[in-house]
Amino acid sequence: MTVSDAKRELEIALFAGQRLFLSKAAELSGLPVGQFQMHLGARNLGPHYDERDGLDDRVALSVLRRA
Repeated sequence: MTVSDAKRELEIALFAGQRLFLSKAAELSGLPVGQFQMHLGARNLGPHYDERDGLDDRVALSVLRRA
């Protein structure tokens, strides 16, 4: 295992444990966000997005539509 492999595995573990946001985990692993997401997908790890996030997005969209 190379140093970059080890960094990527560490950042994946921190992301999976909800210790880092996606963008920060990708940055620290040295990968673009899209490439980092592919590594997450290979491990069946999706984004951290829950019901509260969905409700917040719904409110934000309704505000934007009125503007």
